[in-house]
Amino acid sequence: MVYKSNEKTKDGRCYFFRVKHKDIFGRTIDYHSKKYLTRKEAVDEELKYKLKVSSYKTNNNDPTFYQIYLEYKDYRSKTVKPQTIIKYDYYYRYLSSLDNKKVNSFNYDMFKKLNYYLDSQKVQNEYKNKIISLLKNLIIYSNKIYNTSLETIKFFSTYKGHHIKKEMLFYTLNEYKKYRSVIKNDTHRAFFDTLYFLGLRKGEAQALNFKDIKGRSIYITKTLTTKIKGLEYSISTTKTTSSVRELPIPDFLYQEYLELYKKAKHYSDYSDDWFIFGNTVPFKDTTIDKYNRKYSALSNQKRIRIHDFRHSCASYLLQSGASITLVSKYLGHSKVSTTLNIYSHFYQNELDDIIKSMNKCI
Repeated sequence: MVYKSNEKTKDGRCYFFRVKHKDIFGRTIDYHSKKYLTRKEAVDEELKYKLKVSSYKTNNNDPTFYQIYLEYKDYRSKTVKPQTIIKYDYYYRYLSSLDNKKVNSFNYDMFKKLNYYLDSQKVQNEYKNKIISLLKNLIIYSNKIYNTSLETIKFFSTYKGHHIKKEMLFYTLNEYKKYRSVIKNDTHRAFFDTLYFLGLRKGEAQALNFKDIKGRSIYITKTLTTKIKGLEYSISTTKTTSSVRELPIPDFLYQEYLELYKKAKHYSDYSDDWFIFGNTVPFKDTTIDKYNRKYSALSNQKRIRIHDFRHSCASYLLQSGASITLVSKYLGHSKVSTTLNIYSHFYQNELDDIIKSMNKCI
């Protein structure tokens, strides 16, 4: 049955459902769902849950892939971010032909057909590996819970091959100054300065509150996403634990933040939970893209993607003499090797200089 809680979550969710049933071991389970934004969402999820429970009763030892997928998602949702579950749904779209197939019936011919299908959809190898990885995890999960076969996993392999990646673009400091010079709106200027000089991911910048500024430092502890169905936006922890970081604020950027703070304080409903970029509601993705297009056109600069401002920051730091270790910590990468792999091409000029030096030494 669906209920409405008197205590809403921060993003307004208050509907939940409660179902009593017996699990596969005969134990009574009193299941309380998480909260949903609308009653319809809660009703839909209750139906899915009841179908899942029903399938356990009739097919305890011979589950279908769809049954396992629903259970696996529920299991993983307790330990991963909602964004990750959304990615699972994207990957599983390519596995939907297996919905009614029994896990124990999966064989090499079915695996080949799946690969033919992925090829026909022109799925790149990187994405294909993620789809196959999800399939593998479903089979492993089914084995742990229902003791189904693991035999087909031996057919799985990593797909290699080159595909064209989107070109990494960036602004040099002079290019960014030209871009910045046409921005008349103080909030917009501070936002793009934050991306360029602090190297924040878009979601990290969108999630910033005034309380994240302490002294002359800014604390990156969360990120924002607009990809969760039914929610205007959702805030969660950063991409990795290494992404939690404290960054010193350049003087000019600190003054920009200070001016935005002074303006926000004039509102009677102001609180330190207000977003630096957007006040009560954070900047939308469409707003950010709109103004990026506008300012690149006005400044007659090539248009780079929002994430390319992060690459621009890395380039600026490296050109300024920062070590790769420092750049890695500044950007919040979990491994220095990640930073080196992404930005190794920036060292090409230094390698050329070394070769020139070698040519002169003998």
